[in-house]
Amino acid sequence: MTVPKTLNERIAKLPSWAQNHINNQKQHIEHLEREVQKTYTLEETNTYVDRYTLLDDTPLPPNSHIRFKYGPKPWDSFEVVVTHPFAQPDVVDGIEVRTANGTLIIIPQASNSVKIQSAGFGR
Repeated sequence: MTVPKTLNERIAKLPSWAQNHINNQKQHIEHLEREVQKTYTLEETNTYVDRYTLLDDTPLPPNSHIRFKYGPKPWDSFEVVVTHPFAQPDVVDGIEVRTANGTLIIIPQASNSVKIQSAGFGR
């Protein structure tokens, strides 16, 4: 008795229902790979996940809202949005930071850096 060596030879030895199932799964995987490729090859975006490594940044859909959680409660978070002239004609470009947990405190760190804190409710 010879043992099938390649994956295709082993699949060919399976019952037809198993072969059909494997083929359906392969097609499903190919479909998902195409969807992932479409999602992560955004050409026209202004929002990326910066990895600070040699890896490429990951593009996000344009004008994505990004939430940073800093505590256990749902409102313990900052939301960061890139402002766009089409959404807000009075703003050329910039970043908007929002929180539902009280007053934002902006502390300049350098000419190109700020620290953002929340005064919170009852802190």
